[in-house]
Amino acid sequence: MHQRSAAVLGVRRLYRFLPLAGALEKLTLLFRDGKMRASHPRYFNDPYDCRPFFDPECLEPEGALDGFQRLMQKSLVGNHEALAALEADILNLRDSKQARVDAVQSLSRAALKQIREVHRVICLCDHLSPLLWAHYASGHSGVCLEFDATQEPFRNAVRVEYEQDYPTPDFANGNVDQLARIGLLTKAAWWEYEKEFRLITAEMDGSYARSTDGYFPVTKTATIAVILGQACPGADPEAGEAIRQLLEQHAPSVHLRMASRNIRSFSLDYRRIHVDVPLAKQIKGYPSKPATT
Repeated sequence: MHQRSAAVLGVRRLYRFLPLAGALEKLTLLFRDGKMRASHPRYFNDPYDCRPFFDPECLEPEGALDGFQRLMQKSLVGNHEALAALEADILNLRDSKQARVDAVQSLSRAALKQIREVHRVICLCDHLSPLLWAHYASGHSGVCLEFDATQEPFRNAVRVEYEQDYPTPDFANGNVDQLARIGLLTKAAWWEYEKEFRLITAEMDGSYARSTDGYFPVTKTATIAVILGQACPGADPEAGEAIRQLLEQHAPSVHLRMASRNIRSFSLDYRRIHVDVPLAKQIKGYPSKPATT
């Protein structure tokens, strides 16, 4: 179990915000088929996120090259031909700074290739925030999923670290997992308001959740609620009804809620909506015409 996982940190709720476009398709996949699809890191909106860019000087500190050699040996266990070639490469690295710079740049490219070919990510957070509604739920018109973080796979979600400066690998004292941490679980400090947790689709040091072809299996009991954004009725009033019908048919025990503005503070209230009653009979502004799914 990863030391920064939701289970170890005692996190009990995790949330996933979705834009309104495509939300019904994702919810159908979740409640009818019992799975969630992870995102490809190449589409993330931060030029550093999941794009390893290691400092070319990171092999210069004392002991760094020895640590780099140990790391490479560990990654090449059983590959005798590659291990033999590594010995010659290390001798060259000791003699040439340019060779060391080239080696770090090659490592950055290899790490990026690994992330793009192997890893997929589901981004979560541990709180409901108006900023997150604005940025990730199409301006409060989308939806938010609330999950029980004590259940699989969410208990394995790992907290993201935020740094002012891009981390430099500490090869003298590090291990293979530090490269994954830098590449997959470290973001710039300006994203810290998100308080993000991530489910990652490949196991590293036995610490991360697994998926099948980029899909995480999710039981109905792991989903606590679907929350409709405050602006959902104005953006597409029939979308909420379609989601209600989906829950009534496939997950009637999952709660349905509606966000609304608090009249006294810059905050949101969350009203419980009945899953088995058409929204037109519960919320002013919804059409009486049944939505189609």
